[in-house]
Amino acid sequence: WGVPHIYTQTDAQAAYGLAWAHAEDDFTSIQIPLLAVNGKLASVKGKNGAILDVLAFIIDPGRAVEAQWNSAFSPAFRAVLNGYTQGLNAYARAHPDE
Repeated sequence: WGVPHIYTQTDAQAAYGLAWAHAEDDFTSIQIPLLAVNGKLASVKGKNGAILDVLAFIIDPGRAVEAQWNSAFSPAFRAVLNGYTQGLNAYARAHPDE
């Protein structure tokens, strides 16, 4: 418990460490919005989640991100986002029961 101290050489590595620390503390809360934007919230929230699944299908946030990924974000910021994603994915692989 306490404040994580993450020492790295790059911002992307720091984002990886931050994601891991974040997941250690509150992985469930991280998963809920991910399920929602991927149209899979009903799998854990039932009928109440299905409403957001339909909304995600209509809005299709993945398409919007893909369309603007290169133009909206600098290469440096994309590296940070990728680092954070890699940290979450690594945590998920290491803790499959969470």
